[in-house]
Amino acid sequence: MMRVRRVLGIGVAAALASVGALVGVSSLAGAASFGPVDHTLADGAANSLRDIVTNQATNAGGDTVNLEPGQTYTLTCGGGGALVHGNTLLRLVAGPTTPPGPGVPPPGDDPATIQQTCPATPILSHPGSTQLTLQNVNLTGGTALMSPPCSVGGPTTQRTWSTTNHTTDSRVDLAQQDAFSTRVLGVIIRRSPPSQQVVFDQTTPNSPSSAPAQALFAQAAAASAAGTVAQTGPTLIASADTSNTVHVGDLASTSFSTTTDITVGPGTAQIGQDLSETLFVPPGCASSNDNTDTEHLVEHQFQTTVTHNATFQTTGLVAMPTFTG
Repeated sequence: MMRVRRVLGIGVAAALASVGALVGVSSLAGAASFGPVDHTLADGAANSLRDIVTNQATNAGGDTVNLEPGQTYTLTCGGGGALVHGNTLLRLVAGPTTPPGPGVPPPGDDPATIQQTCPATPILSHPGSTQLTLQNVNLTGGTALMSPPCSVGGPTTQRTWSTTNHTTDSRVDLAQQDAFSTRVLGVIIRRSPPSQQVVFDQTTPNSPSSAPAQALFAQAAAASAAGTVAQTGPTLIASADTSNTVHVGDLASTSFSTTTDITVGPGTAQIGQDLSETLFVPPGCASSNDNTDTEHLVEHQFQTTVTHNATFQTTGLVAMPTFTG
């Protein structure tokens, strides 16, 4: 007996076919969903598994045939022997149709079974270019899984693992940027009695060597020159550095890594998200296993700004008054 517990795909191409009559079907974009199919219907009867797979599931967009979990569908010689499907996409599914997400255990096993009772007869027959997917379905009896048999370079037994998503956070500190705050004072000092008068006080967000700061130095000198006999400066009288770090945004990138394992039958391949299940590959068949990993790298960017604060003073001295006795 061959057992497919998750997803088995046969073939890699699809062609168009006519649309048959639909019973208990929901259709979307040229695809249809049938069932659950009644397992008690006689093989070949209207709306039986054989009738739906052969005559109704022929939409060009591909069809899904839902089987009853835990039930057996019997194929007979009188019903037609091998279960034949045309050249369109087809999914035979028992139980949940959505695979569990990362870290979520798979649903309990309750597969449906398709049993071939006609001697020396394949279970499934297909033209070799269609894609057939079996999910949680047991295949038993008969002489082979499919007809015609696989050949190297021909139909492929393919399983695709569900995508695993990882998110990695990292902190990225951008290059430090500098800012300036230059304060310029103009001060008049009288020596007797001691007194000080601020006649000019302005600040520019530029370095002391910049043109705006040089212009303030000239204005401070002019403001503190009237009535004075001596002038000094500009002189640095205070300085300090202030650091400020802020979050300026995130950058996200996504990369994909795909690994394909090829096994030419006969042989047994490990399948499933955690490689805990096995799948027999018939003679001449190629088994491919595609695993896609999605990595989200989120870079949290931070910007540090250091502000250099400096205060310069230009001082004008007022002459001491003449002593008159």
